[in-house]
Amino acid sequence: MVSDILISLTSEESFPVIHISGEIDIHTCPKVKDQMTSVISEGHHHFILDLEKTSYIDSTGLGVIAHIAKSINEHNGKIYIVSNNAHLKKLFTVSGLERKNIQLFGQISDVLNSVRENIAS
Repeated sequence: MVSDILISLTSEESFPVIHISGEIDIHTCPKVKDQMTSVISEGHHHFILDLEKTSYIDSTGLGVIAHIAKSINEHNGKIYIVSNNAHLKKLFTVSGLERKNIQLFGQISDVLNSVRENIAS
């Protein structure tokens, strides 16, 4: 069974925002990887991954996100994950990815506020 996924790209205060709706699994993770790779190839090493409408991530999907995070690490890049889904938050925390260059936030505005605070200090 192939899962449905919708991916769109917007921008918030110069940050690319990749919105994902559906499931990130072995069938859909190539599309997710392609979108993140496209953003990076445009020179963005910091971006927001909006998972508010993502219902599920399997180990393959998590691996793709981890791989992309590792690839931008040499540029001090960060992936800002936006989700209020307790299961997804736990997945990133338990996997140890949150301790690397991935940060979790509840809303896109929280990401932008955090970045502004870091720039101001």
